[in-house]
Amino acid sequence: MPHPGINSVQSSPVISQWLSLGLGIDDTLMAQTCVWEMLAVKPNFRQWEESLRLWADHQALNTFTEALAQLRKTYPEQPWLTFIGSGDFHHLTHTLLETLAIPNERPLHLILIDNHPDWFQWGPKYHCGNWVSLVLKQKHANTQRPKIASVHLLGQDSEDFSPTSFCFMPFDDLAQGRVNLYPYQKKRLPVLGRWPVKVAGVKHSVKRWYGVDLHPRTVSETGIQALCEELLQQYPDDLFYISIDKDCLHLETSTTDWDQGSMHPNELLDALRVFKASHRLIGVDVCGELSQKPVQGLWKNIDSGRYFRHSPPSEVQIAQNQSVNQAILEIFSGTNPL
Repeated sequence: MPHPGINSVQSSPVISQWLSLGLGIDDTLMAQTCVWEMLAVKPNFRQWEESLRLWADHQALNTFTEALAQLRKTYPEQPWLTFIGSGDFHHLTHTLLETLAIPNERPLHLILIDNHPDWFQWGPKYHCGNWVSLVLKQKHANTQRPKIASVHLLGQDSEDFSPTSFCFMPFDDLAQGRVNLYPYQKKRLPVLGRWPVKVAGVKHSVKRWYGVDLHPRTVSETGIQALCEELLQQYPDDLFYISIDKDCLHLETSTTDWDQGSMHPNELLDALRVFKASHRLIGVDVCGELSQKPVQGLWKNIDSGRYFRHSPPSEVQIAQNQSVNQAILEIFSGTNPL
């Protein structure tokens, strides 16, 4: 039996060799009329909006995963450029990766461009703030080898890098270099209660009486284009997937549901151009639209810190977010020179 949403897929000509999709799980993209018209595939997944927002109801996640897997079978050949909607649904990247077929199980590296690391190891299980820790546990079905070889966090500058927060993240993966940090501006990250011999996921680390100080390379000093080129050189035969939350962008250029970083849209676009030119990029997803409607339910309002406060996006805010999305679409349509 076809899954809900599959029969109602709207299609138009695909963008070059990339397939552009709008998941249609909320109405944020529909408000961006120019972007909505540019998208090639627009499944109707609205029935899962409330059950997947912020964190996922287990049953809803299973049926959504089945529907997405069916959509992968319908469009198996091209890499997907997927627009998710609000950052409240960023954990759906986990499902996009789970349903992604990787040729010959080649090593795949996840690039997360976001103002938050989304790596916390606490419940609810499928949450927009903990999906990275779950992705690190994904396995290939046949060999049970890790599906994601490494994760590289670019542009994070939020308070999620507070000294105590490192107690709730996959620190062993950071110490071993499977998780790597490149904040936008933060040059020193104190960590309490950890005394590793070495932390391979940052430029260098210094032991202190209270734990360890991490000293990562930053996007603002190194330049995002140089960082991306180095990652491609570091893994010359491997594949890459990029996940973007536009809350990495400065508030003057884009408006999202969460606290925002300092990145300029041109830096984000430069990173995409570098990876696209490598021909080793097999998927991109984008979230961070400003929600059209308030969060439902007491616990989700408390978790999001919105406490039943909501202001619908203005025309200016919609236009700003649409402008960034159009620029991303143009890169993958080939209309922007590399």
